[in-house]
Amino acid sequence: ATGGVTFQQVLGSLKLGKIAAREDVNPKEGKAKYGSVKFAMFFLAEYTNMIIVSAIAATLFLGGPDGPFLPGFIWLGIKIAVLLFVFIWVRATVPRLRYDRLMKFGWKVLLPVATANLLLTAVIVGLGFAN
Repeated sequence: ATGGVTFQQVLGSLKLGKIAAREDVNPKEGKAKYGSVKFAMFFLAEYTNMIIVSAIAATLFLGGPDGPFLPGFIWLGIKIAVLLFVFIWVRATVPRLRYDRLMKFGWKVLLPVATANLLLTAVIVGLGFAN
């Protein structure tokens, strides 16, 4: 899939795993506090974005309105609904990440693993096992 947009990149653009700032999170509940109108606008914007991305992905990657037996707009609606279902499903299963925990994970886990990978690759290439 070189040169193309992958499904993981589309999922990443939707910001499915929410990152909450430390100040916005209630320590007892672990949830951010929003007023009702602010939450409604946030919720509407999130799902509008998911519908638009589903429509674009269905058009670009799933053949748009092409399909057998039914009119094109029905096929496009089915494809959008399936993608929307997948996006909501992924969003429901991805845990909410706090920014401080994400940074701690990056520095304490991912950076040492990446460094070990770099050193191991350098040793393998240096000893001539790469061919």
